[in-house]
Amino acid sequence: MPVADPGERQGLLGDLRTLVMYLETRPELPVGEMARVEITYFPEGCDDRQEREVVRLAEALGTRPRWEGDHFVCDKWFGQAGYRVVSIPERVRRGGLAAVIPLRV
Repeated sequence: MPVADPGERQGLLGDLRTLVMYLETRPELPVGEMARVEITYFPEGCDDRQEREVVRLAEALGTRPRWEGDHFVCDKWFGQAGYRVVSIPERVRRGGLAAVIPLRV
């Protein structure tokens, strides 16, 4: 997934602030007790490059990278809001959803 340019990044951060303000001014809108907000970044490149990026960003976040099933990840959470980096190895990407969930026509 390509990295957002500075304008796109600022747009997303502005949208998140707008959502927070909107919800703060409308207490009648329910927010589920298990609701969470997550920004996920998927590094590009070969497996090795993706894994190096997860390690680099884990250091920047002050966390440790780890395997979650077939995905190499790191994340930082602030209560129910978090930033997550996910590397999906080529062997997993090749399988795709079609191998797991057959399409019905």
